[in-house]
Amino acid sequence: MPLYDLKCPDCQMVSEHIMGVQDQWLIVKCPHCGHGLRRGDHKHYEGMRIQIQGDTVAGGCNYNYYDEELGCQIKNKQHRADEMKKQGLQDYSPNPEYKKFRDEQRYIKKHSKPGDADAAAALKQQQKAAVTKRREDAVDRAFDNAPMPALPEI
Repeated sequence: MPLYDLKCPDCQMVSEHIMGVQDQWLIVKCPHCGHGLRRGDHKHYEGMRIQIQGDTVAGGCNYNYYDEELGCQIKNKQHRADEMKKQGLQDYSPNPEYKKFRDEQRYIKKHSKPGDADAAAALKQQQKAAVTKRREDAVDRAFDNAPMPALPEI
């Protein structure tokens, strides 16, 4: 499991916590003052990562890269859209039914206070509901695409 540095908003002390990659909303206590901390609220560790690919443009998008899936050098956003259209491809767009789960999670995160146990439970419940829905849909698709066996004639 990775080691994360979390800064407490109360005592301003930085402490190290071993957390899983999926535990960004897990509440841990500050060892100095006992305040609840969540990795998702403390993104200062994200600033340490440097990611540069080709020419960077405003908004954080990186262009001038070789796209292996398209098989060509991509110069800008419009060039990528043109190449995808030429090859008969389209960008991924999320299922609107799954989008409602994501929007609900974003709303809970935005309107909850750090260390709120009820909000953490609601996020966990939303995540569980989303995973369950995706699994049910995957099973339904598998049954729809499965070949039907030939029934013997009576």
